[in-house]
Amino acid sequence: MWSVFHLAARPAVAYPDRIRRTLSLVGVKLRDRVCVLVAAAVLVVGSGIAGFGSVSAAAVLAPPPAWSPPLTLGAGAEPSIRTLPAGSPDQQAAVVSAPAGTGSNFWYVDEYRNADGSYRLKGSAPQQPDLGTGGGDSEISVGRLPASGKCPAIAYSGLHNIDLLDNFTTARSDTCGESFTNPPNLYATQNTATDRQWQTFDGTKTNHLIYHKVDTGQIVDSVSYDGGFTYLTQAGPAGLAAVGSLIDPAHAYTQPQVKIGNIVTDYAHPVTGAFYPAAPVGSGEQIHPLYAIFAGTANATETAMSQLPNATYDFLDTLYLATSRDGGRTWTDSTILSVPAASHRELDLVFPVIAIDSGGGLYAAYSDGFKISYVSSTSHGSRWTKPFQINADNRGSRPDTGRADLFPWLVGGAAGRIDVVWYHGQGGNTSAYRNPGTNDAVHGTTVWTVAFAQLFNATATDAAGAARPAVQSNSEAITPVIHRGSVCNNGTVCGITGPGDRTLLDFFQVAIDSAGRANIAYASDVSSPGTASTVYTRQNSGLSALTGQPLTRHSYAQPIVPTGTSCPGPQVLDPAGDAPGSTTNGTGEANIASDDILNARFTTPDTTHLKVALTLNNLSSTPAPGTLSTQYVVYWTYGGNNFYVAADVGPAVTTYTVGTLSGGKMNPGTAVPGTFTPGPGGRITWTPTRAMIGNPATGAVLTKTYAEDHGSFTAAGTGLHYLATVDRAPDAGNGATYTVGGRC
Repeated sequence: MWSVFHLAARPAVAYPDRIRRTLSLVGVKLRDRVCVLVAAAVLVVGSGIAGFGSVSAAAVLAPPPAWSPPLTLGAGAEPSIRTLPAGSPDQQAAVVSAPAGTGSNFWYVDEYRNADGSYRLKGSAPQQPDLGTGGGDSEISVGRLPASGKCPAIAYSGLHNIDLLDNFTTARSDTCGESFTNPPNLYATQNTATDRQWQTFDGTKTNHLIYHKVDTGQIVDSVSYDGGFTYLTQAGPAGLAAVGSLIDPAHAYTQPQVKIGNIVTDYAHPVTGAFYPAAPVGSGEQIHPLYAIFAGTANATETAMSQLPNATYDFLDTLYLATSRDGGRTWTDSTILSVPAASHRELDLVFPVIAIDSGGGLYAAYSDGFKISYVSSTSHGSRWTKPFQINADNRGSRPDTGRADLFPWLVGGAAGRIDVVWYHGQGGNTSAYRNPGTNDAVHGTTVWTVAFAQLFNATATDAAGAARPAVQSNSEAITPVIHRGSVCNNGTVCGITGPGDRTLLDFFQVAIDSAGRANIAYASDVSSPGTASTVYTRQNSGLSALTGQPLTRHSYAQPIVPTGTSCPGPQVLDPAGDAPGSTTNGTGEANIASDDILNARFTTPDTTHLKVALTLNNLSSTPAPGTLSTQYVVYWTYGGNNFYVAADVGPAVTTYTVGTLSGGKMNPGTAVPGTFTPGPGGRITWTPTRAMIGNPATGAVLTKTYAEDHGSFTAAGTGLHYLATVDRAPDAGNGATYTVGGRC
């Protein structure tokens, strides 16, 4: 399982991959509002300034940036992002979803125009369409605009966290993402032992959900005729038959070793005379070609070698295209690209991606860890160009020193136009197999950013048959730094069989809106190492991927987020009501008051100790539904080291520890005195000695202060918790500094 939320531990332990309010604004809400749909499995706040309500936020007007200022939506990684079609009655910029362990979060993004002509983007409060049951992997897709002019259907699916590898929870929004069917469909497919899923609509009501069966290796297609709420598996009993399964009999040899990719619909080429079953059984909609991508072995011999106990290469050296022209009932596979096994190149890091433009041109993108490449086809996948390398570095047969490029995603615009994103690493040591990047004194630090390229004439070729696009833009850093250290590509064994930081998980996405702008949802843990947040940005310069014309540029008002005060404190402030919880307890997106952080305060009780206090909305030792305990943590930096105090709280035991962080992971801590005072305004305190935290002298300054809490499914005291937070304080960035022994 590759694309799901997993768990973080103290000390570093990775768990199975799938266990894996908005500010009051003065201005005009645009009809053409930028709304992002991000499906993320997280339990955090809805935007970078979410929840401050009536708190005043002064704004600073700056010249138009190339990209909109990063907007933190909430905790989570592996975000899926889509945009709504032109003409939608509520035209959000995008919709986003990401897994968070105890359910998946979903946001939309609104755009406001202020009186001074500047614009402001605002994330919605998070929803959990799965009612807290689908926090393994999440995925969303958007249907075509109905003839009625109503909102298009938004289909959501979440891989279960309530019964490992068992099924999916699905839900549908008919309100442009503002609400979902409630209750959702808790067991949507007729299959068990399921993993990483992808979706695509074929019309207004017909949605295809493909997923990997971990017991057989097969990729199965389940179809919905009601906009993504109920599904019928098209693969026969238990999804084992050839009919409806994406890996055809001629390629069954690769089933034990396969990496599923996504699926797209070719609306440019309707299949003549082919329709889905008529109502009430089906949707009666026109059938269009479906294309899905997966990585596999080149032959049965390679598959056998990949399964050897001492194998050091996974033999995922071939990309395949699965094609269906009968609504997903039957599929035929063909080769997109294959490299010699002797090269030891893996074409799935991570994942292989298929995209389609408005004219039906196909594009397949992949990474082997240091090259981001694509091939294209204008013949419905029967012939493909040779590869074109998109990233400007790593041109040789081995990576350049201190360079890495991972996690490509691409999306098609008008015919021949594509936008591509990936994570770019620079600095440090990036040579480690499937784990590029370092963050230590010996090797230096690798910093990661979001890279972006826009390619026109992307189906053009040179005399040798290689893709030769017109590169309109190519940047290694369209965002600030999002991560420091390694990015592990070893899935669920990251941090177990060896070192590796998997905080960013395995992918992120880009979508094109009705104006032709790239909308990107990505993960970042730069302000809270080891805990990822989902962040949104939108293209604000360059050319439209639809019209090819220059985009209209906007100036953005930058909100100033309250950060607390150094003295007398609290140094960390956070709004009440921004810890939405699992709705398995029947509270909808109700706030989990016991996890709702209000503030964190540092004080100096004497010459040898530091005191840290964390105040909660309504503190309780009873864990939230779907968890067995809660971990509360306060962080700060001093003397070049990152410190934490943590309380692991369960019904039977509470432990208090202090320790350091390395590479975003909590090192084993030392017990310290602490207190737990439940009730409204309840408080947790820690009193470590100064010797435990680097011996800060009176007058020393503690920086980068923040706090967070996590749900856990283990007994209190182990430190094992979901990577996604329930609440983070402040919502983005850090609190005020603290001067040890300072007097106001």
